[in-house]
Amino acid sequence: MRMGGNILSQVKGVFSKENLTVAGGGVAATVLTNFILSRTKADGTSLLPMPATNVAAAKIAYAVGIPVVGAILTRRFNPSLARGMVFGGLINGIVEAIKGYAPADTKKALGFNEYLEYTPMSALSAMTPGYSAINQFSNVRPMNSAFANSSAFPADAWGR
Repeated sequence: MRMGGNILSQVKGVFSKENLTVAGGGVAATVLTNFILSRTKADGTSLLPMPATNVAAAKIAYAVGIPVVGAILTRRFNPSLARGMVFGGLINGIVEAIKGYAPADTKKALGFNEYLEYTPMSALSAMTPGYSAINQFSNVRPMNSAFANSSAFPADAWGR
């Protein structure tokens, strides 16, 4: 059974202004939430009030609440963006719920330990494979290679 239209019109439909605006709202929700939650006072505590006992529930509430407030503020100007922000908030809430309440085995199986946790570059050692594509060849510089001379314009290349 044919779905109608050629492949080009189907691709155009996927990348329509409406769809891209909704997707942008989802991305904006995640960026906005992470930015607000990462803000800290001078003593290292969060700018947002956090309970002492149930931090995971507060993070879920903020992960959903911040994008919903953003959607309320933007819905008059751009309803598609607001809808995307609500979707992004729901996704943020699910992710925070998994990170806060799922067993360690489930988190590991879903890849949360490996890919979704922030690791600063300073924590990676220089011995980590692929850490720096530039530095991995720093010790291998034969005299006749293009990298033998650190000058951009070596004297011998210009015949001087």
